[in-house]
Amino acid sequence: MKVYTICLPDCMHFGQENPTRQLQTVAAGRRACVSCRAELGAMLRKKSQSLLHQDGSETASTGAERHRSEMVYREIHAAIVERRLPAGARLPESQLSDLFGVSRTLVRQALQRLVHDHLAVQEPNKTVRVAAPTVVEVHHLYTVRRLIECALIGEMGKLARPSIAQLRSLVGEEARANAAGDVRKAMQLADTFHLELARTTGNPILVEMLAELIARGNVAISLYEQPGRANCRCDEHKRILRHLADGDHKLAITEMREHLTAIEQSLSLTRDAGKDLGLAAIFERAPRTRARKGYE
Repeated sequence: MKVYTICLPDCMHFGQENPTRQLQTVAAGRRACVSCRAELGAMLRKKSQSLLHQDGSETASTGAERHRSEMVYREIHAAIVERRLPAGARLPESQLSDLFGVSRTLVRQALQRLVHDHLAVQEPNKTVRVAAPTVVEVHHLYTVRRLIECALIGEMGKLARPSIAQLRSLVGEEARANAAGDVRKAMQLADTFHLELARTTGNPILVEMLAELIARGNVAISLYEQPGRANCRCDEHKRILRHLADGDHKLAITEMREHLTAIEQSLSLTRDAGKDLGLAAIFERAPRTRARKGYE
């Protein structure tokens, strides 16, 4: 074996050069003594293991942050769709950060997703509020819903028995929720009826579009509803389903169009945006210590 008895200036034995530089010079094919090669090889393996551990830690940290941001997004999204957060309500980062125990950075990420979903708006001063659709926007919203939901009925074939049974079960649950005065549950079941009807087409893009329209419609209802009038009508769902079960798509389309028009017309399109409410009460939680500090 050839041994270099005199180390070159690039060798770590010569003036104790920076180890990082030695790794680079050896990798580039520069000479070093046998002793140096052994030491540099060990150093390289140690550095590689350190980098792998660091990458794994960063990946786990990123995954945890993504999970927390998703949790914040889902809770605020549900509060908006379920009308617990009224249209126009402020969504201050600092308060939400304290309530959910996460950094303002993660809250900001969740709020930006809600803005992208058209469920919130960001004002010029960076304040984020629940969206407050105008009268014209509400009309456009229900116009699109009539077009989509009537068209999907026209495109679907005869409903299979399992689909009919599932939809009947939903309508029955909705009726019981209404009878019990459980407005929130009845509203959720009404939304689910429309989405499950869309799923029978087997078109996931259509379902996704309709889910966004329904969510935005709930914001409009929270802003313009008249007590006792704006809820989706269970009896109309029953008639739509009966026509579909009979294979009479034309009557089902007519019933759906009148159903959505009745919801729109039941709104009092003259109200102002909702007032700010206590976020702690809406989310049913008290401020807590942040689970992990992040960039503000």
